[in-house]
Amino acid sequence: MDYRRYLPKPELLLGSILKVKKRRKKRLSRMSKDTNDGYDPARSTTKEGTLTEFLRKQVTSNIESVPGIGPAGRAKLSAAGVNTLFQLIGKFLSLKDEGVETIDHCDRFWYWLKQIEFPPGTRGAVVQAIAELVNIKFPGTYDAELYAQE
Repeated sequence: MDYRRYLPKPELLLGSILKVKKRRKKRLSRMSKDTNDGYDPARSTTKEGTLTEFLRKQVTSNIESVPGIGPAGRAKLSAAGVNTLFQLIGKFLSLKDEGVETIDHCDRFWYWLKQIEFPPGTRGAVVQAIAELVNIKFPGTYDAELYAQE
């Protein structure tokens, strides 16, 4: 049975992300201008089609299927004990404690990637891809609208 027909279409979820990517987060305006730490979907390097294709595919163990993960990123993740996409999803979910909302959850994952010295140019892409994927499987774990500037 193809369970994917019951899931929301990724392009519908992506609509809110793409709107957000065009605007700066309110949170960034409160941060020092000389720091770019933390997850910001507006800084994600993922192209719309790439993310949509990733979200539509069946989840496999191939960690390089995640937008933003290439050989260098795979090596850093492997050194941290994460060798499959399933383990990466598990790491993302392990950072979601009770009372931890979307922004803090994504920041925790982004800082973990920074801690293991994951390539900085694609950290945001990985956070976005994993957060969106997990949100499809577990609705409510990621809310892109929280990043919208009012």
